[in-house]
Amino acid sequence: MSAHTPGPWVACGDGNCGCNTIMSSDHPICTFECGDWGDRWPAIRQGADGKPEAFMEQSNYGHVPHDVARANARLISAAPDLLEHGNALVTLIEMCPPGCMIDPEAIARLVANLRAAIAKAQGGRS
Repeated sequence: MSAHTPGPWVACGDGNCGCNTIMSSDHPICTFECGDWGDRWPAIRQGADGKPEAFMEQSNYGHVPHDVARANARLISAAPDLLEHGNALVTLIEMCPPGCMIDPEAIARLVANLRAAIAKAQGGRS
């Protein structure tokens, strides 16, 4: 299995940019849908002047409201942080044999990091 692109990932313009792109520090990760979505392909039609003109045809399959698209962008952007901090918490718990006491400060740090990642995914809400 290949490793994913390391974080941090950010939604361009916090998901408000028209490019609808999630970026890493040096390249795009993905684009997300906002508004009508479906298949697009180039086509030719007769223009008002009778000459052929090129345009993009689209078959719409649905619509993603802007607020839902922004929430999706935040969740995708937070994925590396959620994975990193979730894995760290699981590792700490798994390393502790039955009856052991886990360092409360270590738990507090991991929980704080995980809460920050969740807040990022939720647009600042925790």
